[in-house]
Amino acid sequence: LPLFIKLNKDSLQQTAYLRINSDKPMAKILAAQILSNTPLNPMTEELLKKAVKEWDINIKGYAIYSVAQLQIGNLLETFKPLLDSSQTRRISLEALANSPTENDRQYLYDLVNKQDTVSEELLDCFYKSKNISNLKYWLKLLYTKPIPEKYYFSVTDKKSLIRKDTILKDVQVALEKINNAEVLGELVRALEGRTDDKSTDILLTLLTHENSTVRYWTALSLKGNHSPKLIAKLPELLNKVSTRVVSLTDLAIE
Repeated sequence: LPLFIKLNKDSLQQTAYLRINSDKPMAKILAAQILSNTPLNPMTEELLKKAVKEWDINIKGYAIYSVAQLQIGNLLETFKPLLDSSQTRRISLEALANSPTENDRQYLYDLVNKQDTVSEELLDCFYKSKNISNLKYWLKLLYTKPIPEKYYFSVTDKKSLIRKDTILKDVQVALEKINNAEVLGELVRALEGRTDDKSTDILLTLLTHENSTVRYWTALSLKGNHSPKLIAKLPELLNKVSTRVVSLTDLAIE
């Protein structure tokens, strides 16, 4: 499939149109996957929404995924019932988060306000969203609302929106306000490669955090950072930091 979808997009799209209503489930699935890699137009939107409504629950998720990837809007009426099924809930939340339609996204905000602790599924749909405003909202949730105790996410994808300049200030604010050590330990990695004064100040502060995991990932995030502020602080830090971060000098000024 990865090689196939590199072929002429118009030809791929026409092939998908011919197969998306096939009697064979695999043909339907492949057609939906192909459409997620071709330009969005009214025909594609109509066919994918029809698939979401009519396909068997066991394969419906493939059509929903394509809707999410293409950022199709006006989904709420069709997608709201899908949130009741464990088979379609998570991917349906992601589709609503990617929607350009305000009503679709507002429904997700309303769900957050109804929960005492924000569910992992809701948190993930905001974090994975292609809409930068949703990612900013996710960052704010991390320090304004109760979240699951063992909530996990990853910022290792170099192409993730979390590493974009447009969201740097929001990341910095979150790192200053978040109390959850596990969340801090992962989110601090979003500052990897940042040498501006604000980011360096935050990294220097977290380098002496009481939690060893936070200290560890902060030290790794400082690797290659040649900020004058960091270099000046190194002697003092080496006297304060736990011996469990003995590689700090090498990491920071290598």
